[in-house]
Amino acid sequence: MPTIRTRLYPYRNFDEHEVVSLFSKDVTGLAGELVKIVTGSANPQVADGWAIGSNVGGGTYIYNSQAISQRYETKMKVTVTVSGDTIYSAIGFTELNTLEFDENGIPLRYNERRAKEIGAVISGETVPVITKGILGLWGQYIDQSLSPVQPGYLVCISRSGLGLVASVNPNNTSIFQTANTGSASQVYHSQSVIGKWLTSLPSAPNTGLVNEWASIGGFALFQFDTSV
Repeated sequence: MPTIRTRLYPYRNFDEHEVVSLFSKDVTGLAGELVKIVTGSANPQVADGWAIGSNVGGGTYIYNSQAISQRYETKMKVTVTVSGDTIYSAIGFTELNTLEFDENGIPLRYNERRAKEIGAVISGETVPVITKGILGLWGQYIDQSLSPVQPGYLVCISRSGLGLVASVNPNNTSIFQTANTGSASQVYHSQSVIGKWLTSLPSAPNTGLVNEWASIGGFALFQFDTSV
């Protein structure tokens, strides 16, 4: 089975004008993570000039406790969404992986061509973020703890965090409410919604590759918009 380095199913439909290319990711991660802007006292957060510090992914190369060289980075950062985040904080899905090494453990900073081959940017580099369109996700990256994936069900920012999205039945009032009332029994609300599912997860592949399909959980397509 080939190595799958992305959460995204290959099908995608979006306008390039709906892609934000202003931020780098705070840590490494796969394409298809739902991210938000790092906020606080200021953005950017990393205050060690325009070079990557040793406290972030892909930091200064250290040999015998000495900094040999520094690597430049995009200082404005995004990070994965967490429980309680809303559509107002999420900005979209990363289009490319942010990686430091390939599957063989070879540093990509020495081989930018390899990074492009596997659809990755190197730690600290700007990662495109898709804010609106139609995408597909492999099933293992969809939170189905409350609802299965069904057409017309809601795509919500998962309360499990990790930049995941959840499938939520809008007709189940025990897990979804139209307003954010702060109720302890409320799990998701309208501000958690970023889109809707267009397909369900198939129960079996039509290729006969059962083991491969089971390892990634099939795929589902969804329509979303975080550009509010």
